[in-house]
Amino acid sequence: MAISVHIKKRLKDFELNVAFEMESGCMGLLGASGCGKSMTLKCIAGIETPDSGRITLDGWVLYDSEKKINVSPQKRKVGYLFQQYALFPHMTVWQNVEAGLSGARKKFASQKEKNECKDNLYSKTDDIRYIILYKLNKLVHFLRSLICCLSG
Repeated sequence: MAISVHIKKRLKDFELNVAFEMESGCMGLLGASGCGKSMTLKCIAGIETPDSGRITLDGWVLYDSEKKINVSPQKRKVGYLFQQYALFPHMTVWQNVEAGLSGARKKFASQKEKNECKDNLYSKTDDIRYIILYKLNKLVHFLRSLICCLSG
């Protein structure tokens, strides 16, 4: 999978200026805490928007400031694992749930079906909390078995 990233983003304490290209293989981002590793990944995933530059994945332009192209995170098909458990901060709780459902190709036949799903979801809040905590606990154990530090 080929990737090309040439971006700039002004942050609170510095300007992120990243440029790299890779034709295939596996790559790691290494650097000191706060140097912009996570911000670079967020820009690639579309969660953050660079101030300028261009990002392409297998020839597909995900972001180009000159051509005013900025593909939404949902359409980029790029996974991003947050360092802490998080929802998409710019979306409501229900929009976050819908994002997960659309990822599973769940389509509602009607507004009534969508409302029934919401009602069912809200009635099982305690069950959902248990499932989330259980899965998060398993994820933490899994990640600890692989690596000692993600980034930042």
